[in-house]
Amino acid sequence: MLQFDSAIGAVVKLINTLGSLSTGTSPLLRPAKEAKLSVDFAPDKRLQEMVNKAATRFVRDRTGGKDMRFAVVDLTDGAKVYAGFRDQEEVAVFSVAKLLVMYAAFQLRHDLGEVAARSQATTQDDLIKEARDQWAKAPEQRVKNILAPDPSFPKAGPPDLKRIFTMVHSGDGWKVDFAHSNKTIKELDDLDDQLENLNVPKALALLDQLGFLDRMKLAIGWSNNMAAATCVRDVGYPYMAALTVQSGLYDYDERAGKGPGGLWLGGDYKDGVVAGPWNPSPVGHFAPAGTAKALATFMALLGRDRLVDAKASHDMRDLMDHLKIRAELLKGVPEGQTANVPLSFFFNGLRHHVKLKEMCPKIGFIKMDHENEVALIDVDEESKRRYVLVALGAVYSEDHDKSLLVDVAKEIDSVLETWHLT
Repeated sequence: MLQFDSAIGAVVKLINTLGSLSTGTSPLLRPAKEAKLSVDFAPDKRLQEMVNKAATRFVRDRTGGKDMRFAVVDLTDGAKVYAGFRDQEEVAVFSVAKLLVMYAAFQLRHDLGEVAARSQATTQDDLIKEARDQWAKAPEQRVKNILAPDPSFPKAGPPDLKRIFTMVHSGDGWKVDFAHSNKTIKELDDLDDQLENLNVPKALALLDQLGFLDRMKLAIGWSNNMAAATCVRDVGYPYMAALTVQSGLYDYDERAGKGPGGLWLGGDYKDGVVAGPWNPSPVGHFAPAGTAKALATFMALLGRDRLVDAKASHDMRDLMDHLKIRAELLKGVPEGQTANVPLSFFFNGLRHHVKLKEMCPKIGFIKMDHENEVALIDVDEESKRRYVLVALGAVYSEDHDKSLLVDVAKEIDSVLETWHLT
């Protein structure tokens, strides 16, 4: 395992060598200086004041709220109005950081697809070789770091293209997509239950029978740790680290030794057993890290079809579609009875108060520690509103219905409704 200082140097070296891995709208080898993602947030003094008041009430007056951070982005009718509260303080976000492996997988699909679209290769091995050769010959020797084995990444080094993708050649050229097993939502739910009771070797044996896409669905929609670990193993730490730093979702000045930090994933959710250990975030020293602003940026780009590209953004939202998963799992359940469905504190807070058109959440918590959630929310009422909500650092509640995040969702939605109406 790399020492901390050399790990940061390795990441920075990756950034210098990778080229654009984050825009999705330009060739793979676009100059790095043009690669940072941007939402061009529009500040609004009144919304900021309203969010400040609401956030202060949670931090000052609510038990378990003193460490909370917030970010809100109004996306209604194409807007991108932003308000934050302690939004550039990095914290441990636990399973929320699984969003980074999802993002990296879709970016990698785009990167390989760019090569495949121009390729004259006719076999999968030749296409992979061509992709690696092109990346290795890039200006400023970009991407070389993710091509060669590195003792720092004993299990999760270069992306395992054969494990992640199907690459099919026909008369129309190459089609690159995620390997999948076409599992239904109910089948995935059964697998999630089954995995909970298996040891690591047995869980790996079961998961490795699935396509990458099915494992990623489990990691995101059900927040399954074992499935997430296999996705981290396949995509690899170097690619994820390079992507988050170069995209600007992780902000760190190595020379100054400081920065707000941002979205980071330096662990596999199984203590390194599956993907190996790696490094915590440079700023907060958390294995899964995030700031409210970085996560709001991620979700706003996702909501505006600008994370990788429009198709990738749509496909990622589909993986996170809480309403679809919930509806499918509740089919056939008699009225008045309940069924186990993936948890969303924000959904629980809003479900009885507003009509939801879209809900794409990601939670992350550890028992006896803190709870976090990010979500893209679309409210379909007379006062229509579409927005991103990020709330980090609420003290864990054993009773999920009494989580502070449940009340946060109601409070911030009310703030936005009022802001839109006045």
